Amino acid sequence: MSPFRTTLALALLFPILCGTGQDATAVVGDGPDPRPNFVVILTDDQEPSTIDYMPRVRDLLVEQGVRFSNAFVPVTACCPSRVSLLRGQYSHNHGVLLNKGENGGFPFFETSGGESSTIATWLRAAGYRTLLAGKYLNGYRRSAHVPPGWDEWYGITKYGYFNYRISDNGARARFAEETNPYLTDALADRVVKFIRESGENSPLFIYHAPWAPHKPATPAPRHAELYSDLKAPREPSFNEADVSDKPAFVRARPLLTDEQIAEIDEYHRNRLRTLVAVDESVGRIVEALDAAGRLDNTFFFYTSDSGFHLGHHRLYLGKGGPYEENIRVPLIVRGPGVAPGRTIDRFALSIGLAPTLAELAGAQAPSFVDGRSLVPLLRGATPEPWRNTFLIEHWGEKKGFRGLRARDLVYVEYTSGEREFYDLSRDPHQLESAHADADPERARALAGILERLARCKADSCREAEELPLPPTADAEP
Repeated sequence: MSPFRTTLALALLFPILCGTGQDATAVVGDGPDPRPNFVVILTDDQEPSTIDYMPRVRDLLVEQGVRFSNAFVPVTACCPSRVSLLRGQYSHNHGVLLNKGENGGFPFFETSGGESSTIATWLRAAGYRTLLAGKYLNGYRRSAHVPPGWDEWYGITKYGYFNYRISDNGARARFAEETNPYLTDALADRVVKFIRESGENSPLFIYHAPWAPHKPATPAPRHAELYSDLKAPREPSFNEADVSDKPAFVRARPLLTDEQIAEIDEYHRNRLRTLVAVDESVGRIVEALDAAGRLDNTFFFYTSDSGFHLGHHRLYLGKGGPYEENIRVPLIVRGPGVAPGRTIDRFALSIGLAPTLAELAGAQAPSFVDGRSLVPLLRGATPEPWRNTFLIEHWGEKKGFRGLRARDLVYVEYTSGEREFYDLSRDPHQLESAHADADPERARALAGILERLARCKADSCREAEELPLPPTADAEP
């Protein structure tokens, strides 16, 4: 494998193209397009700590790039989160609030016209060759439908690690379900094929979305015996002893039984086993890009659509709460001009990926985008102002909420009227909500910022994220 390098000509030309937003092919003539390629790898329900079990991701991406230690999704339901990434918007602005039903899933996204403007359409219009391989959106089942913006389409229409179906450019993939290759392997095969068969004149945008480690977390047979003695992390919030400070949906949960804890441990092992195949696919993609002479000019973005709780706060298996286990995700970026080996602790949101790719490609992101580009951070700058806080949203009758996450606090308002308030500097595991004892003036100020975030659009979102937070009661005057 060749070392990570960039030619002098590319280094000189690339910033000019990014700054102008011009079509690079028109500038440089008929030769290879100097704009970078993009590989976005989006897993399903992966918490950041699991990266420690992925040696290829560590060696090829983390060590060769940067790791964001404070990367989050502003909504944890799969479909709203994925739409947020594709369009660069908070869910209250793109309107996909649930995985299914009214205001939910692929059917709503299609009928509302959201597909007409995504990072895929922006980049394809700018001359990129585009591929989606993997999960698109919950509720996508019509093989004949290929959304706008995709030159090549390999989207899952029926989920399963073996018993699955895939739309291959609008036609049902031609293999028998009982002889399907392992899903993660099949998706990686398609990505590698796309790289090998793409000519050199167009830059590539690859959106690789494995289903792993989503339930039922069925590992490939070759990985089924790994991690046999491993247990799920026993953080202080695991099977939390006292949840009297929590909202009703948590208070209703009894302590986990020994049997449930054993199931959580086995499920944790299986989740890690499914990620081994993802890790292998990363190695295959890097090798294919290297063989095609594209590796040195490729940005990788490795992330997930949500975190996951494994017994935290007595919550069995899943996501959807305003807790760190749910909203934190991995975010690793490698690419030309990204100094390797760094950790960036500024807030990074999934709604920032689309404007980031647009800026790197020299494309124009639409004015509706709420997120902010990560390019200054990738280039080593410390931009000011940056967001002080961001919005967390979750929709649904039983535990709908909106909240704000700041550097050292989380403030949440539920549709039920309940609240949660955590001082993360003192209570990083969110064990004791201080909402009942919070200073009323400070609580009102936080509620005011939250209200602005919940109603924001585009520029006003970035303005609301930069509002100064009220000081704590014991802060120095």
